Amino acid sequence: MIQLKAITKTYRTGNLVQVALNQIFLNFRDNEFVSILGASGSGKSTLLNIIGGLDRYDSGDLVINGISTNRYSERDWDTYRNHSIGFVFQNYNLISHQSVLANVELSLTIAGVSGKEKKERAIHLLKQVGLEDQMHKLPSQLSGGQMQRVAIARALVNNPDILLADEPTGALDTATSHQIIELLKEVAKDRLVIMVTHNPELADQYSTRIVKLKDGEVVGDTDPYMLEEDNISPARGQSTEPVKGAKAARTAKVKKASMSFSTALSLSFKNLCTKKGRTLLTAFAGSIGIIGIALIIALSSGVNRYIGKLQKDTMSTYPISIEAETISFSNMPLGLDESEGEEEKDRADKVYTNGDNFEIAKTTNDMVARNDLRSFKKYLDDKNNEIWKYVGQNGIEYSYNTPFSVYAYDPKGSLVNTDGSNLSVNNNNTMASLSDDASGMSMSLDTETNFCENLFSEIEGENAKSNYDILYGQWPTDKNQLVLVLNEDNEIPLEVFYQLGMLPAEDYRGLMDSINAKKEFEIPEHESTYEKICDTKLYLLPACDFYQRQKDGSYELIEANDKEVKKLLEDALELKISAVVKLKKDVKNSTISTKIGYTKALTDYLISYANGNEAVKAQLNSKETSILDGSKLSQESYNASLLRMGYVDEEEPQKICIYADSFEDKEQVTRCIDEYNKSADEDKQIVYTDLMQVVISSVTQIVDIISYILIAFVAISLIVSSLMIGIITYISVLERRKEIGILRAVGASRRNIKQVFNAETVLVGAMSGIIGVGVSELFIVIINAIINLVTEESGMNAYLPVSSMLILIGLSMLLTLIGGLIPSAKAAKEDPVKALRSE
Repeated sequence: MIQLKAITKTYRTGNLVQVALNQIFLNFRDNEFVSILGASGSGKSTLLNIIGGLDRYDSGDLVINGISTNRYSERDWDTYRNHSIGFVFQNYNLISHQSVLANVELSLTIAGVSGKEKKERAIHLLKQVGLEDQMHKLPSQLSGGQMQRVAIARALVNNPDILLADEPTGALDTATSHQIIELLKEVAKDRLVIMVTHNPELADQYSTRIVKLKDGEVVGDTDPYMLEEDNISPARGQSTEPVKGAKAARTAKVKKASMSFSTALSLSFKNLCTKKGRTLLTAFAGSIGIIGIALIIALSSGVNRYIGKLQKDTMSTYPISIEAETISFSNMPLGLDESEGEEEKDRADKVYTNGDNFEIAKTTNDMVARNDLRSFKKYLDDKNNEIWKYVGQNGIEYSYNTPFSVYAYDPKGSLVNTDGSNLSVNNNNTMASLSDDASGMSMSLDTETNFCENLFSEIEGENAKSNYDILYGQWPTDKNQLVLVLNEDNEIPLEVFYQLGMLPAEDYRGLMDSINAKKEFEIPEHESTYEKICDTKLYLLPACDFYQRQKDGSYELIEANDKEVKKLLEDALELKISAVVKLKKDVKNSTISTKIGYTKALTDYLISYANGNEAVKAQLNSKETSILDGSKLSQESYNASLLRMGYVDEEEPQKICIYADSFEDKEQVTRCIDEYNKSADEDKQIVYTDLMQVVISSVTQIVDIISYILIAFVAISLIVSSLMIGIITYISVLERRKEIGILRAVGASRRNIKQVFNAETVLVGAMSGIIGVGVSELFIVIINAIINLVTEESGMNAYLPVSSMLILIGLSMLLTLIGGLIPSAKAAKEDPVKALRSE
């Protein structure tokens, strides 16, 4: 039962005040067919809208089933329209991009009815109005009468208590009008039907009651329904006080009207499908920023992956190296102390000292960290320690200082030290002196030019052989076997031929003379067979052999005495090049750091030989004086003397190399070292630097920084596209005002309207993101082809990670959603009555 008690409604336009309803008192029965007649402007539609909850009265009270609506909330009115009211309009007000079935289901969808149930109920209503075979058509494919029957089916599908019809036959011919009114009369048998019409004949023929309005007042009622005031609420067991807010809504209807986001997406998607061209252009414009960012991320990801691959490929080449003395980067200062804040002094009258050089030396000394490798070796010698789980096939190698010299005889019988020391212009490495007679000052200039470098180093890693192609011979295994390493063009430096005694030493000196005298000369070219190279005889002298005992018991260093050296060579260990190799093409770095590599077996031999040498034993027994000249020794100089003689304490290596087979294992090894440091005393903690990791991390960081800067620039286009999406959404709001009114009429809340337009922006954003990612993938294929063509490096390829794709799509959706918040809020604030009247 509906009661209108002194309902008043006015409209204000500037200073103009128009009274639409003035003190309306009307009661309506639960089931009757009421026609409201009156001239245009008499207040008929306003009265209907107030009864339907689309418009609000200014004063008075609308009582629904004994409950006052004076304090209904917005949500209560939405629920009331959705569950208690069904609207039928003169212009049908069907949503054009929804099918007939979807239009009928609309109020059930907003009410949250399940898919199966709402479809069954909608089809049942379409059968009743004779349109079951038209359910999949669009409204534009129906006649006027058919569209009005769809509107009636939509109004009845939620089984409302009240059906409100605003000029339902105004756009129909006479025959169709009678059919529609007959249908409404049938509906009025079990509910209240209130119809606004200009046709008094139809009203007289079909209505059970006619109410006439004039100038906003009731001027006639053919069957008034009178109630005593005190029977309003007690008849239903209610208090006479108005029920407030949510309690009122719960009393009237328990279930609130609601719209799921999926429903909002469906409505928006169907709307976008009606404007495919504009939607695609908008989405593509929004994708430009995504494309830019995607390509930057793809290039950055490709570079970082390539760097990571390089690092993994060089695990066996670049182990974690821990040396007895190393540079601690954590102690590296950012710069010299400039004594900021000191008061400036007037130094014009004196000469002062500057100690910067000493400060640099002191700072450098502070940076040198000394590792206790004896203690760390004890830790590594325990195979039960966790670190051994991650040690690779090349294992752990200990390096020791084992000085030695290697000699050869050139084709003319001259003795050659392979370190090049006796190949230079002045055999004794003397310094030429130049005097300035005028000043009496003299200065020394090293006039010697020498390209020779150390030829020998120990082969690092047990599996080093796998990194090389063997061109000739057998990979060295014994202590007297060596390997010669060529470059990719099968070359070695010219000076190496001289150092190995394969070319006359005097020819080398001639070249050096020409260089020092600045004479023109031709660089000779030589070649040799593998067999000849491997026939080269080399002779090893450990450092301790140069210490010769004298008759008085002291020792003399004879290294510079060729005559004595030749005597030693008679019993020296003969070395032989057993293999000629070069690095494999797919291996980036060498495990042999010099031109000639020797085996660990030779290192072990040198350690054993030196430790049993007579001179070494003599020095070990003389901790305070030198066996050479009897000079006093400090602990540091004593240890240095033993090292020069080749003495090695195997429990205290000079360098430890820990190899890992994978990048992940290497990370675990460093973790284990860090764990070791946590449990060790401060003076026994290990300082190490993984140079490869430092370099690669720096490069990766630089790549990331550049990427972030570029992304920041490209992001401007994303902001612009978001603003554009907001403008497009605003246009959509203007275009869909009538749809907004229809949704509000069937019970959609302002929040639901926001959902619909937010869903539209999310869909456009998703399309922009997908288009952006898709176009980027096409560009990436082209970019990779260009990279491979220009650099001839197949390992370097840009790629866009799946996670980045998803993030970019999500970012696009988020930005377009933000861009559409203001337009969607405007849509939610639309007056439903005005929205329904818009075209």
